[in-house]
Amino acid sequence: MDIDLHCHILPGLDDGAPDLAASVAMAQQAVGAGISRVVATPHHGGAYNNEAPAVIGAVQCLQHELDSRGIPLAVLPGHEVRISDSLLGDLEAGKLCTLGGSRYLLLELPSGRVPAGFGELLHELGVCGIVPILAHPERSSEIQREPERLREWIAGGLLLQVTAGAVTGAFGRRMQAFALRLCRTNAAHFLASDAHDVSARKWQLAEAYASIARKLSPDLVGTFRANAEYVAMNEAIIPEAVARGLSIPRVLDAWPFNIRVKG
Repeated sequence: MDIDLHCHILPGLDDGAPDLAASVAMAQQAVGAGISRVVATPHHGGAYNNEAPAVIGAVQCLQHELDSRGIPLAVLPGHEVRISDSLLGDLEAGKLCTLGGSRYLLLELPSGRVPAGFGELLHELGVCGIVPILAHPERSSEIQREPERLREWIAGGLLLQVTAGAVTGAFGRRMQAFALRLCRTNAAHFLASDAHDVSARKWQLAEAYASIARKLSPDLVGTFRANAEYVAMNEAIIPEAVARGLSIPRVLDAWPFNIRVKG
């Protein structure tokens, strides 16, 4: 059974499950998709203000509901934190949830833009004992244009989480090509669903793993699964060296860079 490190299953906190019934439906679908543990990662920052106590309380309430229904899904607290000037202050004030209480913190770029001082932020997080994970880097047109910048950030302690739907092609061929390139070159460290519902943005983790095994390597799937377990157990992950050749194949240059995906 798999662990999913990124989903929006908590009811009414962001653009994920709107209510408890939707959360329960998502949980049932997750179990059917072979997932036994999820980290609930509601957005924090920008349009959403979900501080740690509210997230932890929502996780406890949802877990109680799932247990009462006999749905075998464990839900852990987390955040998808929008990078901003207040991030370090929020971390120090205890407003942020790391993934399952581990050393790992899930980040998202503001509107896909890499902010000035991103490298310095990675350094400051490391000083605080936090390992940053960047969600869905494949969506950033800035990273698509200059993928070699990832090498420096990964050397500075950043880990990357690619969205399962990008690997399966749910967001288009260009994003799929870039997501697979990140996986092929050791730039990606995790796959996660980023599930928001049971229809448009559902759990696709098993399908993504199958695609990676078929197109790239079964061993890579094993690495992704092991890394997710390391996060859940709060153990250290030592990334492999990123290979050269992160640029997108030129055959895809006709596809648009600015692919917008909400959330």
